[in-house]
Amino acid sequence: MTGAPQRGRAVAGFVLAAAVLGLLVLAGLRSVPAGGHLAATWPAAGAALLWVLTRRSRAAARAAIATSGLVTFGVGALATGDPAFAALMAVADTTQLVVVVLLATGRGVQLPYARTDLRRVVLAIVVGSAVGTLLATGGATALGTSFTPLEIVAWWGRQAVGLSTVGFIGVFLWVEHRQGRTLLGEVLKIHRRPALERLPLVIASVISYAVMLLPEDAYIFLAIPPAIWVASRYSSVFSALHVLGVSGAAIGLTAAGASALAEPSNSPAAVVLGLQIFLLTLISSVLSTAVVNEQRSGLLDEVVQRDHERAERLELFDRTTAAMSEGLAVFEEDGTLVTANEVATLLLATTDLDGCEDGCATRLPLSDALEGRRHSQDVVVRTTGSRPRDLVLAVTAAPLRASESWGGRRRVLVVFRDVTDERAGREALTDFAARAAHDLRSPVAAARSWIGFTQHQLQAGEAVDPQDVSESLDATAAALDRMIALVSGLLEQATAEDGRLRCTPTDLAAPDGPLLRAHELQAPDAELVVGPLPCVEADPELLLQLFGNLLGNAVKYAAAGRAPRVHVSGSLDGDRVLVRITDNGIGVPADLRDTVFDRLTRVHGHLGVTGSGLGLSICRTIVERHGGTIRCEEADPAAGLAGTGGPGTTFVLDLPAAARATSADPRDQPRPPSSHLHDSGGNAQTSFTEAAAE
Repeated sequence: MTGAPQRGRAVAGFVLAAAVLGLLVLAGLRSVPAGGHLAATWPAAGAALLWVLTRRSRAAARAAIATSGLVTFGVGALATGDPAFAALMAVADTTQLVVVVLLATGRGVQLPYARTDLRRVVLAIVVGSAVGTLLATGGATALGTSFTPLEIVAWWGRQAVGLSTVGFIGVFLWVEHRQGRTLLGEVLKIHRRPALERLPLVIASVISYAVMLLPEDAYIFLAIPPAIWVASRYSSVFSALHVLGVSGAAIGLTAAGASALAEPSNSPAAVVLGLQIFLLTLISSVLSTAVVNEQRSGLLDEVVQRDHERAERLELFDRTTAAMSEGLAVFEEDGTLVTANEVATLLLATTDLDGCEDGCATRLPLSDALEGRRHSQDVVVRTTGSRPRDLVLAVTAAPLRASESWGGRRRVLVVFRDVTDERAGREALTDFAARAAHDLRSPVAAARSWIGFTQHQLQAGEAVDPQDVSESLDATAAALDRMIALVSGLLEQATAEDGRLRCTPTDLAAPDGPLLRAHELQAPDAELVVGPLPCVEADPELLLQLFGNLLGNAVKYAAAGRAPRVHVSGSLDGDRVLVRITDNGIGVPADLRDTVFDRLTRVHGHLGVTGSGLGLSICRTIVERHGGTIRCEEADPAAGLAGTGGPGTTFVLDLPAAARATSADPRDQPRPPSSHLHDSGGNAQTSFTEAAAE
């Protein structure tokens, strides 16, 4: 049921369009100036184009084309009484219509028409009207009616004007109407404006219409500037409506002989040609201005929209950066702070970031970033205030794309991230894995040594002294207890240690100091000579690990058949204590002394000595955490160990000196050799058993 009413409305609309087209054909035939045979206007060409381009299918468009040809022939034959001439007009107009439609719509003929390509439209009008003009004038000449070149040009102009005004301007208004921009709506917008704003429009319209009545035909072109002004100030829909009004007035006044173009001195062909030139100039100028104005308005709307979106993005960015735990800051190439989020502002205000030892933490990344390289590094800074503490910051710098508003200056984005806990946790985990795998071997080795000592006595059939057995068992138990304590300490460190150094003034050579404690864990035949040793400011547990690894290596890599001997001495070097540890072992080849500290490196792995290759790497880590360095050298002759074993090795390391060690008071000078240990100049040396007994 719903299809029948729709078909009825479609048929009624089709018949109404055909009727309007017939009236426009008749109007064109009646616009012939007095004494001429060429119509001043031909709106039927544009009406037929409008009818075809607004169809929704190709079948409907073909029906409209065929009907327009029949209507033109019928009305023309009735109005002129010349069926041959009417048929010629119908063929020319139909051919012109087909050419314009094909050129305007392009390949595929997409309907209904919705293009706004001005260049394609102009090309279609020029070519289509030229084809129609040549067919009409050529056919008329064949029928006995000749046309002068001026009349041929006037015919072409008439067709082009009809296609432009009624055709494409009508299509444009129809497309805008479908998109919600109706003529009534545009007129009401202007009507709602204040009277003072509407007054210039009224004046421009009056000028456009009034100049057409002036006596000189050249004055009619003064109607164009006001029309251009209207197109530049108002919407394209209203501009199209205004140009239709001006064009209609010019055509009507000229047809009535009341315009400046219809002067008696002008021939009919000149009148028609002058009118077409005026209308083409008016339409092209106004439409070009309207298109530019529309594009400008679109660009302005786009700019406003982009500014709005940019403002929203900036607001979102500000909120995002404010909620971030990382600090973001932008610096000039000279290090001047441009902007920063809250975290970076607080960080820069509460740390000595600009005064760190390696220069400025923001300047080092800047130099690389300004060269186009992304730079990342960890920087240790100290907070200011009453309770300063060290922070580890991961600093990343990246160059920013230059902007004209920066005056040619380059800028760098710097990101600060507090990784203190992360680095401490990672370091604690690494220390636990390395120390647990390596250091538990020392107490186990000591226990095995005491057990082996007792087994040797029993297997040799020697009389066993109960006191020696008791001492061996006690020492074994002590070594095992030390192993248990070390395991417990490592487990506690893995779960609770914060990774920072717990530095205290430490006497290395004290009976309970880290040096002798480390020596107690070695084999019983290992001998130790301790020279002068200033006190240091260090972590005692880490020092125990340091000396345990170095003394353990001296024992493991002792020369075959020789008792391991180690000489340790130290001296002040400014605010550092330079410690030298010399052994009489098999030594380290000169070409491997730099790589011996690399993790998992074993120089003498071929000897079958057990080990993980982590000992010296852990030593280097401990020394570096105290701000020092460690190196491997050939044995120091001053240690007095020449000829007691192998070529030997000297490890040189530096540790922070304790405050009292750097004092000028004689009581604070390097500690002399212990009473139970002779200095390096004596011949007698005390064994581990004697030292333990004492």
